[in-house]
Amino acid sequence: MARHNFNALRDSISGGRINQVELPYVIKITNCESIGPNAKTMAQHFVEFIKELKESGCKVDVEIEQ
Repeated sequence: MARHNFNALRDSISGGRINQVELPYVIKITNCESIGPNAKTMAQHFVEFIKELKESGCKVDVEIEQ
């Protein structure tokens, strides 16, 4: 998944009233050491995306647990 495909996800997180869980929240990614290279790349893009949302004032964060 390319980074530009996160548009709908951005809307669902920052817009609210789409997901059952509303902001604020922390997304935890676990067992990163066991995923393949393509999944690692996608996870890196996702983490960057979430950090950009947070920097823009959205009350979301991401944690990576190895």
